[in-house]
Amino acid sequence: MNEKLTLDDMMALADLNQRAILDHDGHFTILKFTSNWRVELGLQTELEAPNPNDPYHHWSKGTTLNDAIRNCLAGIPGDICDLKTKEL
Repeated sequence: MNEKLTLDDMMALADLNQRAILDHDGHFTILKFTSNWRVELGLQTELEAPNPNDPYHHWSKGTTLNDAIRNCLAGIPGDICDLKTKEL
């Protein structure tokens, strides 16, 4: 897959960066998996993984980068994203 960043992606990244600067000492992490994106504010070492077998389960996610960032900024964790998807 050869995705290109859209203007919406860039605007979401700017918002994420601003929140990271204000609240998390400038730190955020973005992961791209085969089927989704995962985003988390702060340093990974600061985060508590409730499930050590899947340390990214609680990270906000989306099928696009923009969705994952917007879910992160809204404070929607990955397991809640799963519930929202199942309800649709």
